[in-house]
Amino acid sequence: MTTLIQLNILLQVQGITSGRAASLLPLLLGLLSIIIVVMDKKDAMNAMLSRQIKSISAIILGFIAVILSVRHLANSFSAELGTGSGKAGAVVSLELGLIGILLGILSLKKVNN
Repeated sequence: MTTLIQLNILLQVQGITSGRAASLLPLLLGLLSIIIVVMDKKDAMNAMLSRQIKSISAIILGFIAVILSVRHLANSFSAELGTGSGKAGAVVSLELGLIGILLGILSLKKVNN
């Protein structure tokens, strides 16, 4: 029993590993795409062209976040959660990227109407 406890202590990963650091970039891009759309919706006095540019940039940032997170998930396919591979961060960045894309598309439709 003590050997299992010792093994568990040795397998715990702490700090930022290279896998976790690699999953931070798509996470930040996905979050930035959401922030752009939310800040654009709060400012109702924006010019139409400015709102279109912000919506399109949010969509592009969301796509980049999705592509990078899917690539990271493919590279860490055999890794498990909690091993420092950044798999959980890639899943979260995938979700944030998809939300950013969806909000950008909805904002673009609202601008065009």
